[in-house]
Amino acid sequence: MALVRNIRLLYALMFLVFSVQSKAAYSKPPLPTNNSTAAWTENETPVITTNGNITLPNDAGKRGATVVVSASATCNCSVGRPVGVRSDGKPLTAEYPVGTTVVTWNAKDTNGNAVTPVMQTITVVDKEAPVIKTNGNKTFTYKTGKCGVFFEALALATDNSSVGKPKAVRSDGKPLTAEYQAGVTTIVWSVTDANGNPASTVTQTVTVIDNEAPVISTNGNKVLANDAGKCGAVVDLFALATDNCSVGQPIGVRSDGKPLTAAYPVGTTTVTWNAKDINGNAATAVTQTIMVTNTHPVLSLIKAPNDPVKVGSEVNLSVNFTDNNGWQVIWYWGDDTSSVGTIEGTAGRGAHRYTRAGVYSVTVMLTDMCGKSASQVHHYVVVYDASTESAIGGSSSVSSVGAREAAKTLNDAFLLRNYPNPFATKTAIEFILPNGGDYVLSILDMKGSILRTLQTGKAQAGALNRVIWEVKDLPGGLYIGRLTTPQGVKSIELLVE
Repeated sequence: MALVRNIRLLYALMFLVFSVQSKAAYSKPPLPTNNSTAAWTENETPVITTNGNITLPNDAGKRGATVVVSASATCNCSVGRPVGVRSDGKPLTAEYPVGTTVVTWNAKDTNGNAVTPVMQTITVVDKEAPVIKTNGNKTFTYKTGKCGVFFEALALATDNSSVGKPKAVRSDGKPLTAEYQAGVTTIVWSVTDANGNPASTVTQTVTVIDNEAPVISTNGNKVLANDAGKCGAVVDLFALATDNCSVGQPIGVRSDGKPLTAAYPVGTTTVTWNAKDINGNAATAVTQTIMVTNTHPVLSLIKAPNDPVKVGSEVNLSVNFTDNNGWQVIWYWGDDTSSVGTIEGTAGRGAHRYTRAGVYSVTVMLTDMCGKSASQVHHYVVVYDASTESAIGGSSSVSSVGAREAAKTLNDAFLLRNYPNPFATKTAIEFILPNGGDYVLSILDMKGSILRTLQTGKAQAGALNRVIWEVKDLPGGLYIGRLTTPQGVKSIELLVE
């Protein structure tokens, strides 16, 4: 019995010691019975501690991140290292993908007590944006005859994770495959990866240069006569411009500054045409020439009285002409007077009263509206003095009955000529006075005004006289050389080129 009591005391003491050291609860062992051995059961489970839930960005250029996970277990008894199992089945040291991966940790102590599993979450966040690359900025020049360029714009996106094809938006709003027009067109590329990260937009430029200038064509140079009754003509002009691109109507500017639709004057007028296409290329200017002609009037022979007329009586002369715009007729009566006649249809008429007897050369000049003129000379009008019955005084006196024959004889013997004619700088004027006597050789304009007195003197009967006229300060045109003598007045036309 004493032995039994000692064993019980020893057991109680051991129980007390273990309770203090471990602070754990032990089931009180049953009292041993006769012939039995003392025993107890350990119920404390291990405790697992991890390095915590982890959230981190992906490694650069990777679709995940390398993460170090760890766990330890504590227990009142010996316990092994916790074992972690990833939710994706991969080794703990493998790269953790973008998203959340769960590591489940388990452990047992040496007495077989299993730990309550501990869950550790590893969250990898994708912070890396895609990168877009294009096939570069491009510059093109139009091909001849084309108004655009076709170009295949390409772009690719690279990313650490899945990413689609970049989208393109053109600045002109057209489809990416549409023709590119002159100028600069921008293409903005964008893309977002599978994790919602947008790439920085990339701008690609397509520059198209149009160097082709428009070409202007007109309806040609024009040569035409003036309109009837006008000193000009209405001309229908037009020009067209062709170009590889759009081009407007050419603009014409006349050399006289007038509108294109205004009548074109006699002479030469130029029209300069210019045009630009929509890209600012200027066409080579084209000059169109419009020449409106106006011919000189054509005069018939002067109609004059066949018989001598008395001093003071009215002499009526007329001349027919061909011209489409006859304007003025002037009569030069040979007695240093002139008068403006009348125009009736295609006839010019004039009337005059001579104040002294004589044999007169009459010149008529017709001028049209454009300044062109023509003249005709009539030899002669014989005027006699009724009181003396004489047309020419002195030794050449004749009666009124013989005056016409005397005029014919005078015309044959009274020489007045020049050569060359026409001329540019000088001409020789020659004359013969059958009866000799004083003379005056003058140069007149077509209005009858005396411009030069070339020579005065006294000629011998029947002798050839020569005078050189040098033209110095007079413009080209038609002039009259007039020789005044006691035997009468005679005129010739002098044409200066």
